[in-house]
Amino acid sequence: MKKLGHEVELADEQEVAEFRNSFAKVGEDQKRILTALIARLMALQEHDDTDAALRLVDQVRRTLVAKAAPLH
Repeated sequence: MKKLGHEVELADEQEVAEFRNSFAKVGEDQKRILTALIARLMALQEHDDTDAALRLVDQVRRTLVAKAAPLH
């Protein structure tokens, strides 16, 4: 990741490509969940809530690797 300024980090091209590849493989339900989670992650980053952001990143990762399990 590249740092801009004192807090902002950007993913490099390889990380972006990996995310896009993974995102393309998930189902529509998972995409809706991820969209909501990413918006929450951005809000947590703005509030400097690192612990909650890390928990949310773990939730995003679990959503991306879910094997099309039915949502309850």
